[in-house]
Amino acid sequence: MHDSASVEPVMISRLRQWTRPYARTVALAVVLQLVQALGLLLLPTLNADVIDNGVLAGDTDHTSAWAR
Repeated sequence: MHDSASVEPVMISRLRQWTRPYARTVALAVVLQLVQALGLLLLPTLNADVIDNGVLAGDTDHTSAWAR
């Protein structure tokens, strides 16, 4: 029976070897997920700005500025 402490470094090195070609793809996916999350968090703020400063104030230029 193998000691699990001696097997882990071998498995980790094999995993790194197999995943190395995909490192850029994984990094790009992480960056795009971050951009998506920031966009989802920003959307309610943008909607509130359009409603508060455009719709309620009657400023149609402010509301149409976001549509451009």
